[in-house]
Amino acid sequence: VASDASQAVLCYALGAYKGCLCCLRAAIESLGKGLAAKDLPIVLQTKSVSDMFDLCASCALLESEVARGALADLRDLHSKLNLYVHTVTKEEMLHASSLGSFPSFNPIASVAVEKHLLRGLRGLTYGLSAALIGDFRRIHYRNRDVVLSGLVTFQRVSLNTV
Repeated sequence: VASDASQAVLCYALGAYKGCLCCLRAAIESLGKGLAAKDLPIVLQTKSVSDMFDLCASCALLESEVARGALADLRDLHSKLNLYVHTVTKEEMLHASSLGSFPSFNPIASVAVEKHLLRGLRGLTYGLSAALIGDFRRIHYRNRDVVLSGLVTFQRVSLNTV
């Protein structure tokens, strides 16, 4: 998950926007499979992402309401990222240029990608923290504060009230 998310950030910084969204999508799939694999090893053999999310919903780690909400948000983001990965319309082309050029920063395309990237990174952090809430509470308070500072208000509040 961390390597896919890191690669997404790097692709964004380099202007490889489609690559960024593909890596973010892969990170979401990896998180789902990783969290469910202990309870439901069959999830590792599942080819359908929809089936994978359904299996994750029945996983013991994701039984809290907060964790289920995080998973639902990641599922929604994953479906939106599919549009970019499969390039359905001109908007999802992200102002692609000719095949022979290197990626470069594009202020118009970067806005949409940044929105998805931030939502995805927050969702991955929130989902992992919610699923492993016991471990999250045991980490050093300064590290916990760093994690919480990257989340939006409702996510911070929900992690503190579980």
